Amino acid sequence: MFWEPTPSRVRGVSRSRRQHRLTYSGLPFFIKAGYYQSKDKLDYFYNHIFDWATPECPNCVEITFLGRIRFLMTREPEHIKTILTTKFREYGKGEGFHETWSPFLGDSIFTTDGQQWSDSRALIRPMFVKDRVQDLEIFDKWATTLISKLPASGQTVDVMDLFYRMTLDVTTDFLLGGSVNSLNKSVSLLVRVSQTYH
Repeated sequence: MFWEPTPSRVRGVSRSRRQHRLTYSGLPFFIKAGYYQSKDKLDYFYNHIFDWATPECPNCVEITFLGRIRFLMTREPEHIKTILTTKFREYGKGEGFHETWSPFLGDSIFTTDGQQWSDSRALIRPMFVKDRVQDLEIFDKWATTLISKLPASGQTVDVMDLFYRMTLDVTTDFLLGGSVNSLNKSVSLLVRVSQTYH
């Protein structure tokens, strides 16, 4: 988990001396992240980051970007439990996140905090009742569609694009009751939208 803390949220989080010396700038971190992403080894990179943690706090490290912006990366179960459940309302996304993502995602559950977030959550809550979540027909339908798009043995296919499109189809079908049907279009809907705005 990766979040930008405020001072009141990070009491008791230790800083590694080795890691602290490296965090006068987070630029090396982002360069390395880009490198490992290009090698499809981003999971290795993120796990390796915790080698810089202190014995007192082995599952949390701090990264400072340009000496002003602080990020905490944690894999500590109690931290994650606190952020996602017990004190969820204290860990909002913040204005910066909203400004960056609202042009694409709107003022939705993904970009808002506080009452606006609560209203969005209440709107989609009926979609996540037990009987609805256990209904796998929608997932099965779109998994079958994805499989039908795979070429014959020996041919190359961009599986990542197919998975993105399947995720979009399953999500819209599940939440909205109707899919955008991007798997059955020759060009990904996301690609077309991107081309429209560029």
